[in-house]
Amino acid sequence: MGPSSGEISFSFACLQTLMKSFRDVAEGTLLESGKRDAICELVTHLGEVAIPVLIRNLFAADTDSGEWASQLLLHLSKNDDAKRRVQRELRSYQDAPNLSQFSLLRVADLLATLDGWQDELPVALPTEILHAECVSDQYLAGLAECINSPSDVAHVVGVLLNDLPPHELQDFIESMALHEPGCAKALVQELVLRDDLERKYRQTLRGVAASLSEVFNEIPLSIGQRPTLQVATHSSGATAIVVYLALPQENDPEDEVPLYRAMRLDIDVRRGLTSSLYLCDLSRGDIDEKILHALVEASYELRPIQESEARKRVVLAMRTRSRRGQSMPNCYYLGRDMLGLQGEHLGPSNDAECDSAAFFSRGTELYQRGNFGQAKELLIKYLQQRPSDPEAMSVLASCLIELQETDRARYYLEQACSLAPAVGRYHWNLASLAHREGRLGECYIAFQQYLKCQDSPNQGQRDLATQFLRTYARKNSLPRPSHAISLADSSIRHNKR
Repeated sequence: MGPSSGEISFSFACLQTLMKSFRDVAEGTLLESGKRDAICELVTHLGEVAIPVLIRNLFAADTDSGEWASQLLLHLSKNDDAKRRVQRELRSYQDAPNLSQFSLLRVADLLATLDGWQDELPVALPTEILHAECVSDQYLAGLAECINSPSDVAHVVGVLLNDLPPHELQDFIESMALHEPGCAKALVQELVLRDDLERKYRQTLRGVAASLSEVFNEIPLSIGQRPTLQVATHSSGATAIVVYLALPQENDPEDEVPLYRAMRLDIDVRRGLTSSLYLCDLSRGDIDEKILHALVEASYELRPIQESEARKRVVLAMRTRSRRGQSMPNCYYLGRDMLGLQGEHLGPSNDAECDSAAFFSRGTELYQRGNFGQAKELLIKYLQQRPSDPEAMSVLASCLIELQETDRARYYLEQACSLAPAVGRYHWNLASLAHREGRLGECYIAFQQYLKCQDSPNQGQRDLATQFLRTYARKNSLPRPSHAISLADSSIRHNKR
């Protein structure tokens, strides 16, 4: 049986009341607390019927209407069925080409909240940004103001990974680095530790982190307080680590009830870390009710545990999970700082090796982009760790030539030629630099070495080098170097066959 006409009429009247609330908000009428509560109850009654109206007003040109729609969607999503419907509807708009940048950001922030990334949005848009139609340096500054702790960093990185394709992350971080380098450094340091980001993208971002290595980071990466830790054990062998920590209090502690952050990590003896729960803004009683009592009711026994022992158990559980091909639960990243953990879930790694490779790859990339100053600094750092790499010396020399530091460039080119005498382009570059500076004798010697290299098949360059050698030999009454040239040319032709 379908709904009665009375139910339809009542629902229609409710929808009219709901739509009128949006007209009132758009006209600047401030909804009193009682009326706001009444509209929330009305939306709860309407359930999924209200979703199309709320979604339509979410994208209204009037900012206050969009904010009111956002609040009502969050209220409606307290019902699990309605929440799933809201999530599906919002995801359908994530890549809508007709939506403004601001509307897309509002969708992303709502999804971040509904998906459990955060309790209060660390990427909530400041009031002055609400009228902007694009992400600007003002937006980046507003975002940076919201990041004050390791948990905030993890929140924002979670949102970025959810909202941006991996290939766009680097552009975002580089934009942030131009305006808020300290914030960019904290974000990229977190990104390179996220196992839900492909390894090749993490390696690329390591290069960005390398270029920010000298930036002073104002965001503390450790908490500086001692958390409370308990371990829950079950007769089946399963365990759970519970950690909670009081949040900083802004006012007089005697005037405020302390609030906490808390995390529960469930560990299976064979599968390692199986799930995690992270909650924020809890009272001490909430921790008992929502975490500890639930464990006791499930026949777990609770006891205190030392921080070092808890850390050891969690690291072992994480690596067991990782070996099974699973990435870490998102909640883990939000609370791992309470255990003093950062990248331990990735397993042992040669950080020095990774940083060294990042210096070189990022330095080469910056050189190709024309950012010669930054490229030079990174390549020098790389060579401090790898002092016998001729390719890095060659790229550094190219940077130095662009920066008019030709004496240093010549030194590095000579070193590259000495370390890799069979690489023709090193000799060609050394000859070119010598020719530019009028040091024709050095150019003559470098071209001779170039023509002996079998990896130099560019016939145009070979012809130029040969012509220069013959002209220089004739003018300076030197023996004609045709024998060496003809041998090299013969070798090249033989290899081509």
